[in-house]
Amino acid sequence: MGNIISFVRLIRAARKKLSSNKMPYLPAPRTSPEHHSSLSVSELESRARVETDKLILDTLQQNDSDFVRAFVDVFKGVSPNSNNPSMSFFFCLVPCLCLCWMEASLQGKEMMHKKNITRDGYFTDDGFAVGLTFCLVVLDQIKQCESLHWFKSVQSKYATDEEDLIEKENAEEVKTNAKLVANKQWFSSGVGGATAEASDETTVLKMMRKRLEGNKREMAMLFFSMHGAERFFKDIQSASV
Repeated sequence: MGNIISFVRLIRAARKKLSSNKMPYLPAPRTSPEHHSSLSVSELESRARVETDKLILDTLQQNDSDFVRAFVDVFKGVSPNSNNPSMSFFFCLVPCLCLCWMEASLQGKEMMHKKNITRDGYFTDDGFAVGLTFCLVVLDQIKQCESLHWFKSVQSKYATDEEDLIEKENAEEVKTNAKLVANKQWFSSGVGGATAEASDETTVLKMMRKRLEGNKREMAMLFFSMHGAERFFKDIQSASV
């Protein structure tokens, strides 16, 4: 659903661009010279401005079907009722859907860095955010979704995880420095073993840091995409009222 709406918006923007390119070739209004001779220069300028504005508006609005607004109006009838009472709790699916999308998005972006890139690799995708927001708008569940405080909870969770990770990194650094100081006069295999052990733990912490930053980035992008889509659909609703 989100990809379809995004595609429709892309086609609509391209049509607007094509219509704007036609403006330099708009025909002049057909009026007789005798009619012009009876008017003053200021009146002619005023009429020219009005007729030009009218031609521009006609060009921009000619047969421009707003399919996005049509989607909203059609699916607006899919409201929770006796036939589908489960739709009243659709907003409860938002947290798990967001987590699934985040995992899929990270996996798709990681595929882009591999040598054998398959169709599973992609660098960005906002279709999920647009589609999920569209469903929440047509079901009128934006406020219920906001009452979950999902994004605030995720940010708080990531902040707590980052604090724990910083503590582990500091503890590992102190531990590594202590081992190096205790063994700096020895060049036996024991020193190499301590260094290898410290290196393995440091590698794990670096992987955890990379994963945490990736999760934070993907969730932030999802939040901003959904917020922008929400404003877009609200503008459509207000315009149609």
